[in-house]
Amino acid sequence: MFNILGHRFQILKRDINNKENSYLKGNIVDDDKIYIYLKNCIIMHTNILKSVMIFQFTQMIGVSFSLSFLAILGVNLIGISGTAFQVLSNSNDLMEKIRFTVNNLCQIMHLYLLCWYSQKLINSSEQVNKSIGKWYEIPVRSQRLIMFMMMRSHRPCAISAGGFAVMSIETFSSGMKTAMSYVTVLRSAQ
Repeated sequence: MFNILGHRFQILKRDINNKENSYLKGNIVDDDKIYIYLKNCIIMHTNILKSVMIFQFTQMIGVSFSLSFLAILGVNLIGISGTAFQVLSNSNDLMEKIRFTVNNLCQIMHLYLLCWYSQKLINSSEQVNKSIGKWYEIPVRSQRLIMFMMMRSHRPCAISAGGFAVMSIETFSSGMKTAMSYVTVLRSAQ
């Protein structure tokens, strides 16, 4: 839904810059057509944020799974550190190394997929703000409409892990850095 809204803003931006081949046809892009088009986009944005499908769904996921995401994040990072340490310290048995490596890769993939889907939600909701673009080039009457949507779209929809961290690719990479730091500490203490 956020992608559709972002695409509509890109169409509006293109039509304002290229008035001859306008989507908002009668070949004349006037203030009233821009105002009506923006009004429809704002209604769509409001419906997205109020709809059960997006905003309330992310809120429900956030409330329901916030603690479980935090637990998954913590357990996976501890598991990744532990299995990586086992791979590095068990130099005798090749099958043990393979088993621990496969286990480690599965834990990393599990954590990555959780963070990746959350990142896609963040990117989609941020696209609205990026798509608005040169809002100062539209008529003043339409600028007033877009102001509130711009303010709301600065805060993207996101899924958090217990209110501690936002599930994103950045969280994944910092978690992996932390896990590897634990492995080096365990390795040096061995």
